[in-house]
Amino acid sequence: MDSFVDWYLINEIALSAEALEYSVQENENKWHTLNVRVWPNYKVMGSYPAEVQELKDWLNTRLDWMKSEFDKM
Repeated sequence: MDSFVDWYLINEIALSAEALEYSVQENENKWHTLNVRVWPNYKVMGSYPAEVQELKDWLNTRLDWMKSEFDKM
């Protein structure tokens, strides 16, 4: 992360993940989908924190790619 926008987006994910923690548990109690492949997800992360980290990692990779594409212009 090398910009305020990157930091802001990653921070928003963290804040949202924290705010949704109770809802995630309620959803898991009802549907039992954590650690289960559910279409269209191609990966099973095993836990809510791992899912959140995967989203952050994906977003960082995407932002880096976007920056590199803009640099080519």
